[in-house]
Order: sequence, then C-alpha cells, then structure tokens
Amino acid sequence: MRPIGILGGMGPEASAYVYLEMINLSYKHAAQDMENYPHILINNIPKPNIFERYDPSTGQYLGEQANILENAGALAVGVACNSAHHFWADMRAALSPSIWLVDMIDEVAKKVTLDGWRQIGILSSSMSRPLYLKAVANQHGEVCPLSDPEQEAVDQIISRILAGERTPALKQELAGLADEQIKRGAQCVVLGCTDLPIILKQADVPYPLYSSNDVLAEVLFNFAMK
Repeated sequence: MRPIGILGGMGPEASAYVYLEMINLSYKHAAQDMENYPHILINNIPKPNIFERYDPSTGQYLGEQANILENAGALAVGVACNSAHHFWADMRAALSPSIWLVDMIDEVAKKVTLDGWRQIGILSSSMSRPLYLKAVANQHGEVCPLSDPEQEAVDQIISRILAGERTPALKQELAGLADEQIKRGAQCVVLGCTDLPIILKQADVPYPLYSSNDVLAEVLFNFAMK
C-alpha cells in the first residue's frame, strides 16, 4: 500500500475525524488483517483558526508543513481543512511533482455532481466559499445563494466549534441554515468546512448531507489501497 499524509490541526478534531473515517473504511476492507491497513502519516499543526486570521505568509508555512509529510514518505497529501485550500498553489509548489496534493474541494464537487445533484447548498467558511463556487461551476452545477448574515452565522458556528462548543442549540442553528438551502432549491447540502460534520450528521436531516471529511477520507483511502 502507498503511504498517505494528512495535514491537519485546522482544527484538530476535524483532522482526527478524517483519520478515524479512514480507519472505519479499513475495517470494512481489511477486517482483522492488520497488515492491510493504510500507512497514514499525520502532521497536526497549531493553526486552528486559519480562516479568521489571514496572513500571506500562511501559504509558505503550509507548504513547509506539507513538505514534512513528503519527506516522511507520503506519496499523497490531503489537507483536512477547506479554508487552507486558499493556499493550495503554495502547498503544491512546495511538493515534488510526483506527490499528489488532493484538492478536497474539487473532489467534493465531483462527488456530489457524479451522484446526480445539480442544485447544491454549500455551508463553508467565507474563505473557502469562493473556491466551492468555482469547483461546482466547473462540474456544471449551481450553488444556492447564501446571504451575508447567513455566511457570518456559519463563520461564527465554525468558531464556536473550534472553541469546544457542542450544544444542541448550536446543532439546531446549523441544521436551520442547511434547511434554508433546501427551501431555496438545493437538492443536497455540503458541509464544506471540516469542523461542521462534528456536530451535524446525515441522521439529523432528511435530505442528502455531504461531509467534506468523508470525501477526503475516501479519496485518500482509495489512493492508499491501489
């Protein structure tokens, strides 16, 4: 199997979510054959609020941290933070051409459109939303509108999750924003921030709910198993 790397810490619980989802996929694939589990390298960096504190030097820093995973042996690197994809080009430039830097946002857009959805609700940070708009458009889909106050509410929910809040009220607020996307014509809703699936699950809503964490985990797992 091919070693893969997870660049995480943005926030840390979301990175653990991706890792655990890969382990769950391993259970289904390898059962009790522990030698058939993927080789996973994790670099958990101390930058949980990357989308709140824009700094142009962040791209260089993320590239350096991705390069640590390459030097440790990773042949593919997944970044467990949608907002960090704002600096995707910096990370790509820091890696050898042979290393696959997964574009999680593109992979999510491919997944939902391949599943047949064209009207897509996106709940993400304000930093990553433009990236989702472009990625979905490239797959010939449409993103349902989100008002400025609603985007601010999503950003605040992310900050509260990063601060450790796990209340029913917070889940209800996020679910309400997702419900509103469906009312506006969305056929599905994407949780385009890796922190959001920590509090809202598919079992909580009656419509298709996509977690960017799950998509990244599946893509990395499939690469490792080739």
